[in-house]
Amino acid sequence: MSRDYHFDFGPFDGRVWLNCAHQGALPRVAAEEAREAIAWKVRPFELTPERFAEVPARLRRALGRLIGAPADEMILGNSASYGLHLVANGFPWREGDEVLLVRGDFPSVLLPWLALEPRGVRVRYVDPARHLPQPEELAAALTPRTRVFCSTWVHSFSGVACDLRALGSVCRANGTRFVVNVSQGLGARPFDLSTGVDAVVGVGFKWLCGPYGTGFTWVRPELLRSLHCNQAY
Repeated sequence: MSRDYHFDFGPFDGRVWLNCAHQGALPRVAAEEAREAIAWKVRPFELTPERFAEVPARLRRALGRLIGAPADEMILGNSASYGLHLVANGFPWREGDEVLLVRGDFPSVLLPWLALEPRGVRVRYVDPARHLPQPEELAAALTPRTRVFCSTWVHSFSGVACDLRALGSVCRANGTRFVVNVSQGLGARPFDLSTGVDAVVGVGFKWLCGPYGTGFTWVRPELLRSLHCNQAY
């Protein structure tokens, strides 16, 4: 049976909001949860250990169902950039290694990798004909030195989506790790890890209709074990 989601959002005062790729509207139930969390902080004796632990655990379970990963493999962060820095700074780079990016991609997808250049990592770009690369364009751009390819799933400025499964296959054939930012698509498009990606990053405030300061990361377990610890808490 279909459901009318009209009453789960707003009020919008007669307006229609479509631009969730930029800013997802916070559902009423989420706003109520946020107000309850603030009340716990105002009265911290009500923030019981059970409540403190259950909120992130519940979020990990929900995100895991969304991408098809176990809850204990979901890494919570404050942005998509958090996960990109985690992988970029922790990757076991060697002198002369390359990372391949997409020319014109969203700045937050590019910047974590650019900071690697002083460490001897070469940053190269694929120049696709239509915003995001086709498999043959990616194959032509990869070299034996290309350790990582990073791209957005849905291009921020055009809405063009790449074929994750096809690009993942090209990367595996070259021995290249495939890192993807799903922020512009997750929640609007189905996604699962069978596409062959090695790391996924995303934010909560776009199609997932969450608040600012929320994001997540998933890293394939064998890749995660190879990363150097670079953020200790």
